[in-house]
Order: sequence, then C-alpha cells, then structure tokens
Amino acid sequence: MPRVIRLGDPTDHGGAVVQTSAPNFKVNGVTVARKGDRCSCPRDGHHDCVIIEGDEHFKVDGVPVPGIGMVEIVAVLAGGSLIAAVVSLALWRIERRANHGIARRRISVLDRTRWTMPPLEQLTAARLTPLKRTWMLVLRGYLVIAAGLVLVRIAGLVAG
Repeated sequence: MPRVIRLGDPTDHGGAVVQTSAPNFKVNGVTVARKGDRCSCPRDGHHDCVIIEGDEHFKVDGVPVPGIGMVEIVAVLAGGSLIAAVVSLALWRIERRANHGIARRRISVLDRTRWTMPPLEQLTAARLTPLKRTWMLVLRGYLVIAAGLVLVRIAGLVAG
C-alpha cells in the first residue's frame, strides 16, 4: 500500500489535515485524506486550504488519495543534508578557532623524495574532533536511510 496522508497528519507549511471525506477507509485506525479534503495552514491568507493533488493510480471511492512520493522523500533527504552541512560548517568554525594557535609543519609539494610514511610506532592515535564525529554520524545515517528507501522500493515493486 502506498504511503498515504491521514487525518491529523502535518502539512509542509506547519498545518494539519483537519477534515476527511472517506470515514470508512482507515489506515492504522485513522481516516485517509483525499483530494478535496480540508487542511489548516498558519500562513497569512492560507487559513482554510484544500488538498488539490492526488495519486491517480490510488483512489478511494473514485477520488485520488495524496501520497508521500519520491519528490517528498528526496525533499526530506535534501533538507537533512542541508542541515548536516550547516551543522558541520558551524563545528568546523568552532574547531578552527580552538586550534588557531597551533603551529603546523608545512611539507613541500615539490620534494617528493620525502613523501614516505613514518613507522607505525611513530604515528599518533587518530583524534576524532566533533566535526569528524558529526560527519561520521551523518554518513551512517544517510546510508541507513538510503538502504531503507531501497528496501521500501523493492518491496513496492514486488508487491506490484
């Protein structure tokens, strides 16, 4: 079954679905919203809104049901990536300010004969800064979400 919008579900403008016209069709005990059902919106001039789109392939009593499709999923992933980028930039700036007084040894790019790795005993342990930890968490989260979306898509294709 497609992912559907139900009574009380939030809208992208901060409102919610407030009225449905198919009281006998429920998903997890909550009535499903259809094209033409009403929703609230806190934006100026948008107080009493109507759902104007629906999936023509999924109808209840002949009326299309709006779903959460690939566009919405991509929007969530893009929004999450943007948030992660902003947080990472902030952490990078904090880390840069904290390490401002540390002198770093410069290596000449032209002197390639010295480009050798020191023995392992001389290497220091890796230091995971908050920025590196955040990016590791973001990448792991992205992989989990991407794998989940692939599984959902495969299940949808198998179910027909």
